[in-house]
Amino acid sequence: IAKAAVVEFIDKFAKNFDNLAADREQLCNIARTTLQTKLRPELIHMLTEIIVDAILTIRNEGEPIDLHMVEILHMQHKLDLETRLIKGL
Repeated sequence: IAKAAVVEFIDKFAKNFDNLAADREQLCNIARTTLQTKLRPELIHMLTEIIVDAILTIRNEGEPIDLHMVEILHMQHKLDLETRLIKGL
């Protein structure tokens, strides 16, 4: 019964976005909301922009996003606040 009630609520509450990729602000809101439960506050704004830029860079119209196109390099002796997006490598 509880599962059915939750599914019904989500179906009523959920929003449909026809072209989410064109709405950068909404993408940033989604990324920011997700990051807020996982990171320190000072990292959230910076990483929100990096994540949205990375996704928009690798996306192809009409195709699922291939997250294997994003490579994360771990730099020794660097701080998390020095994180940046490098396009085109």
